[in-house]
Amino acid sequence: MKDVVVSMAVSRVEGMLTENIRRLSSEGITVNLESIDGQSFTLANKLRWIRRLANQFMDYEFLLISDGWDVLFYGTKAELIASIPRGRVVWAAEKNCWPDPDISPAIPDRGPWRFVNGGLLAGTPDSFLAMCKLIEAHPLYNPDYVDQGFMNYLLAEGADFFCIDSLTSLFFCLFKGYEELEFRHGRPYNTIHQTWPLFIHANGHWPTDQLFQKYEASIA
Repeated sequence: MKDVVVSMAVSRVEGMLTENIRRLSSEGITVNLESIDGQSFTLANKLRWIRRLANQFMDYEFLLISDGWDVLFYGTKAELIASIPRGRVVWAAEKNCWPDPDISPAIPDRGPWRFVNGGLLAGTPDSFLAMCKLIEAHPLYNPDYVDQGFMNYLLAEGADFFCIDSLTSLFFCLFKGYEELEFRHGRPYNTIHQTWPLFIHANGHWPTDQLFQKYEASIA
């Protein structure tokens, strides 16, 4: 069995995509690029996409699904493999409860990163397929809803068939500020949770000048 594959959703080559591919490939990590031109990210579309990738890469031990142009990898292949759970899919976490901020009080307090971010998720192919089946079986399942929003509703209910990376052990999302993020010898470090996230996600539009200034200063 092969070890790990990272599948990235892309509409065009821009941002950090080329550098991210270079970093992953230099670690011997298989990279798969998926075109998302013209696709809307409803919950139903996201689940169809996940299912297709899980079946396509069933000969891999681990699968990581990622946004394309606004994500950058820091770390090693061994660290990545060690960070992915086997029994459940882990989703990235962020500080923003989107698109339904009204439900935020019902979501348990896990620290600043307590809400779902749909841009990064990881697990085994089997755990992805099991998660899709459980989501579709939920009585409130709505195929037209936003994937990230529905997963936040599941968090509020206490669902345990998936988890979020609230400690940023694997993923770090920049939205709503990131003063707690430092770089130590070129590696990102979360000073709140004392974790070393392997993927930095700029959440589509978040400025990265400060990020790269910190990075450059740490390797000077």
